[in-house]
Amino acid sequence: MKLARVPVAAAMLLVVPQLILLPRAWGASGPTPAQSAVVSAVPGANTPQVVDGEVLAFAEIGNTMLAGGSFTRVQNYARTVTSTRNRIVAWDKTTGAISTTFAPSFNGSVAALTPGPTAGTVYVGGAFTTLNGAAVPGIVLLDATTGARITSFAPGTMTTVNTIVRQGSQLLIGGEFRKVGTVNRGGLASLDPNTGALTGYLTASVTGNHNFGHVPPAEIAAFPVPGVAVAHGRTSVSRITINAQGTRMVIVGNFDSVSGLARDQIAVLNVGATSATVDPNWKTLRFSDSCFWFTYDGWIRDVDFSPDGSYFAVASAGGHDFLKAEKDTTCDTIARFETNGSGQAIEPTWVASSGSDSFFSVAITGTTVYGAGHPRWMNNPLASDGSGPGAVARPGIVALDPVNGIPLNWNPGREPRGHGTQALLATSTGLWIGSDTNYIGNKTYYRGRIAFFPLNGGAVPVSTSTAQLPATVYLAGSRAHPGVGLVARGFDGTVAGSDSPVTLPAGFTPGGGAVLIGSTLFYTKTDAMLYARTFNGSTFGPERSVNPYSDPKWDNVVDSGRGFNGVQVLKGIQPALYAALPTVSALAFDSTSHRLLYTFAGDPALYSAAFSPDSGITSPLPTVFTGVSMANVSGLVLSGGHLYLADKTTGELSVVNFDGSGFSGSPTVVSGPGTDGVDWSAGSLFVGQ
Repeated sequence: MKLARVPVAAAMLLVVPQLILLPRAWGASGPTPAQSAVVSAVPGANTPQVVDGEVLAFAEIGNTMLAGGSFTRVQNYARTVTSTRNRIVAWDKTTGAISTTFAPSFNGSVAALTPGPTAGTVYVGGAFTTLNGAAVPGIVLLDATTGARITSFAPGTMTTVNTIVRQGSQLLIGGEFRKVGTVNRGGLASLDPNTGALTGYLTASVTGNHNFGHVPPAEIAAFPVPGVAVAHGRTSVSRITINAQGTRMVIVGNFDSVSGLARDQIAVLNVGATSATVDPNWKTLRFSDSCFWFTYDGWIRDVDFSPDGSYFAVASAGGHDFLKAEKDTTCDTIARFETNGSGQAIEPTWVASSGSDSFFSVAITGTTVYGAGHPRWMNNPLASDGSGPGAVARPGIVALDPVNGIPLNWNPGREPRGHGTQALLATSTGLWIGSDTNYIGNKTYYRGRIAFFPLNGGAVPVSTSTAQLPATVYLAGSRAHPGVGLVARGFDGTVAGSDSPVTLPAGFTPGGGAVLIGSTLFYTKTDAMLYARTFNGSTFGPERSVNPYSDPKWDNVVDSGRGFNGVQVLKGIQPALYAALPTVSALAFDSTSHRLLYTFAGDPALYSAAFSPDSGITSPLPTVFTGVSMANVSGLVLSGGHLYLADKTTGELSVVNFDGSGFSGSPTVVSGPGTDGVDWSAGSLFVGQ
C-alpha cells in the first residue's frame, strides 16, 4: 500500500506551500432555513460572473445578495461589462444586476458575511487591513446599498476574522486574532452588535495546533519521502454555528484545547443567557487523525446545524492517514453528529467519504445535507485518490441523505472542479455556491464562480416509508399456490387472513429478495442487478434497473485534475453486493435508519447496509448480525422493532426482536403449516403499504 502511494506523496510535496496558504471559506452561520425539497440541478440564470480569485462567503440582505472572497473583477450575467470589485460584490437577487452604488474596496480576502443589526446592513470579516485605503480591524459594518462604513460600529484592532454570528444581544466572532484591542482574546470574542465594544459574554480561548507537535513518530515514519516537515498553521477558529434554539454552539478550527479542555479541532459550547462556555461532556476523538500532516495542520473546514437544531454536520479536508484505512478516518469526509451527544469519545452517526478529496463547505436544509469542495466520487470509503467498490461520480458537490449519509440522486456536478466550492448558502428560495471555477456540469452551464440552484423545479426525495403491521403481505411463487405468480395475504403480526391473487405484468416473475419502500418495489432476479418498479397494491409500473454506479452523464468524463494517480475517468464502481445479488434470498428496509436488510441463501448471517431509495446507492460497508440463523429465510418483514422470518423449508413464520443494532431473545413461531395451517414459503416476500 505504501509503495503505491509514493507518487501521491511526491506530487503533494510540490504543492504543499500553496495548499497551506489557500484562502479559507467561512460563511454566514445563522440557522439554515428548512427546505421541503432538493434544489433543482439546473442553475438559475441572472447571476453575476466573478472573473478571478475565489468566492468564499455569501449573505442575503433583503433582495440584495452579497458575495465576498479574493476576487477583484466581476461581470454582468451576459459577460458584456467588466467591473472592478475588490473582494466584495452586491447584486439584485431577482434580476442579477450588479449594484453600481455598492463598491467598497478591501485589500485582503473577505471570508465572512452576516446580516447586520439593522435592515440593509452587513457585517464583513476577513483577512483585510484596509477599507478604501483606510486602516480597519478584521471586521466592519457596511451599508449594503451604498457600501459606506458605519462608523458607530467600532471594535478594537484585531487581525483576521473568519466567522461571524449574531446571537441575541451578542455578536460572536472567531478567527486568527489573539487580542481585541488590548484585551487578550484567543481566537474567540463577543462584541456589542451595534457598537462593536468587547463584551464578557464569550471569553473561551483556543490554544495549540492540531498537527504541529502532535504527529506520532510512526505516522512520520510511514511517509514514503523522509525529511518532510510537519505543517504549522495558525491557531484559529474557522467557523462558529449555533442551533436554532440558541442553546448549543459548535466551533471548529486549528486548535487542540479550548479553555484548557482538550478539544482537537472541534468543540461544543453551552449557550446561556449570560455566557457561552465549553461543554465538558461533549468530546470526540474522530478528528485527531494526522491525515496529510505535511500539508495540513488543522483540516476541518466547515460545520452547520440542521434547521431543527437536532444535529450538525462537519466538512473536512486533509488527505488520508498513512496508518489507517480510508474507512476508519474522517479525513476528506462529511460527518454527522447529534447535538445532544454526551461523552468523551463521541462517534459520528455517519461518515460520508469521498476517498481522499477535500470538502470545504456544508449546508443542511432538513431534506438534504449538501457538501462541497473538490470531490470526484462519493460513497467511496474503500479507496484513496481513486474510485473503489461502491463509488459514484459526484464531481465538486453532493446531496446526502441526512439520515444515513448516502448520496441522493441530485448530481449537477462541477467540472472542472478546481480548488473547490468554498461557500454554500441555503436560503428560502434555493442554494448558492461559490467557487474558483466557471462551470456547472461538464462545462454545461457557464457560471463564473457563482451559481444558484433554485428550489423551484427541485424534487421532493422519494418516500422512505415502509408498511407496519397490520398490513398486506405479498408472496411471489407461493408454495401454497402453484402456478399463481403473486398472492396477497393480510397479516396483523399474529393472525393471517385469506389469500387472493394479484395480476403480474407479462414476463415479470419476482424471485429472490423484494422490498416495497414508499411506492417503489426493489427486487433481485437471477442476474447481478437490482431492479425497481412502482406498485400501488394492484398495478405495477415498468421495470428499471438500479445501477447508480454508472451515470451516462459522467461515465466517460475524464477528470480535469487534482488527482495524483494519472488520468482518471469519473465512472463509479458497483459494490461487492451486486455480484452476490443472484443469491439474495430476502430484503427488508429499516425506515428509521434508512438501512437495507438482506440475506443470502444458505448464509446464516443477516446483513445491513445504508441505502438510498432516492438514488439506489448502497453503502459498500455492511454490518453483519449473527445469533439468529438466516440460512433458510425466503422473506423478511420488519415492523415495530420485530423482524419476521419466513422459512422456505418449513413454511413457518417466526418473529424475533430486532432494534437495528442486534437481536434480543430467540425467534418464536407465530404462524405456519403446523400452527395455523398457513404456508409462508415463497420465492420472495414483501409487505405492502
